[in-house]
Amino acid sequence: MVDRWRVLIADDHGVTRAGVRVLLETIDDVEVIGEAATGAEAVQKAIEGEANLVVMDLTMPEGGGLEAIAQLKAKDPSIEILALTVHEEHSYAVDAINAGASGFLTKSASIHDVRAALDALRSGGSYIAPAVAQRLIRSAVTGSRSGDGVSIGPEAVTNRERDVLQLLAEGLSARMIAKRLGISERTVNTHVGNLYRRMGVTNRVDAIRAGLRAGLVDFPR
Repeated sequence: MVDRWRVLIADDHGVTRAGVRVLLETIDDVEVIGEAATGAEAVQKAIEGEANLVVMDLTMPEGGGLEAIAQLKAKDPSIEILALTVHEEHSYAVDAINAGASGFLTKSASIHDVRAALDALRSGGSYIAPAVAQRLIRSAVTGSRSGDGVSIGPEAVTNRERDVLQLLAEGLSARMIAKRLGISERTVNTHVGNLYRRMGVTNRVDAIRAGLRAGLVDFPR
């Protein structure tokens, strides 16, 4: 588990990088170790600076964010990538996750969203901005009979894990789930990590697909 985040901020707009730095530096366990303006620079500086988290814009020159994510994960699979973009279409989240990102936030994200994402990544989970996740999940329902993951039955998860999975399917963030269930965000992220491991998945969408196949969740109408 990560004790302290060493963060590289990658974005081709200096004002955006400055804003993200200010936001991140309000979080106690975060150290910003550098900035990059291109995809190629992000890969080089993250490796040289021994970053364990890169906050990555998806549309940058010299390779772009998606290519940089794939290159970073190939060089050091332990590096976590949090995609941060103006694009709210769920297809961008799919592309980022497929490239190797563990989290996806839009640039309208609040400090609470950023904290939730970092907590999820720290516990081995992933995080997708709730509004994007809900659209992505709805688009995935038609494919719920297919996809990767391990087939499991209701007996393989606890009642609390099933509650968490249902609320994930409804598009709630870890913070919102914690409030709804009266538990801590860290506990929610632990449940999510356990679900991912049992289902053989690495992200919210595939977990919900597996849950739908197993009859563990009801998709909200």
